[in-house]
Amino acid sequence: MKAKTRNWLIVVVAMMFVILILFLSRDEGQRRLPRTPIPIIEANVVYSDSLARVDAPTVGGNSGFVDFQQDFRIRLNAGKKVMVETVVGWLDIEVSLYDGDKQLGELYCGYNAQCKFFADIRKDGWSILRVRGKAATDPQPFTLEVREVQSTFFRGVPSGREGILPESTVPSIDLDVVYNGTMLVSDAPLYWSGNGIVQDFQMRLNAGEPVLVQAKSDGFGIGVGVYGDGRTLDFDFDDGMSFRACMQIEVPKTGNYALRVMAPDTQDLKSGSFKLEVSKVLSSDDCETVKNSK
Repeated sequence: MKAKTRNWLIVVVAMMFVILILFLSRDEGQRRLPRTPIPIIEANVVYSDSLARVDAPTVGGNSGFVDFQQDFRIRLNAGKKVMVETVVGWLDIEVSLYDGDKQLGELYCGYNAQCKFFADIRKDGWSILRVRGKAATDPQPFTLEVREVQSTFFRGVPSGREGILPESTVPSIDLDVVYNGTMLVSDAPLYWSGNGIVQDFQMRLNAGEPVLVQAKSDGFGIGVGVYGDGRTLDFDFDDGMSFRACMQIEVPKTGNYALRVMAPDTQDLKSGSFKLEVSKVLSSDDCETVKNSK
């Protein structure tokens, strides 16, 4: 009797082991896409920081590429007017404030200047403050403040509190992995006007090695773009029917590159689910091949 019980237990354990192997095999090569972190700052605080070049390229600006871009979440109150002010040294900087898909204001400032803009807050909630610029080799200091004011004429006194802008790193993804991701309306805005949403990632690619970049959404318009070497290397948007963006690309040199996933129109956004993959090219028929000159 004891022998039969022991044999039965062995069979049960073996079956559980097989089920576990099958489960792990089903999920092999698929991961949850890391979320792009957006750190939080507060109003009525004078933040200081400096801009310098980073290893991974950053996307943004009219040309699709800048040396530095950082988004911050800030909670603002309805019925308030805020002044966004920056003081810069020897650098060129841009600051924009977004409320969802609407841009509330922006400024361009450079070379030992003090610049500001004013914005009216219509509703309580989280806004996004974006800082971008061309950074020098050596770190260049600047300050940034979002202060509640009575009007454009009665601005009060500078904030008594000081702080350092929190850092945020662009998450890395690996090749030959199918990632499951989710687009949220609270993600960083895409264009200057705030239309659309975006997530950024970085990946390491080898020179001359063709890779396939593709994203498939769950029923909303989606796009992908690859940036690096000081320029936009390539981008693609779905055709409005397939909800799939796809391209093949060869990078000019080995290094870190930025990958941007875009949802240009949030009105089409349903569940927000999508799949993303960057893989070695197995067939030249997968997408249109793009070769960048070295």
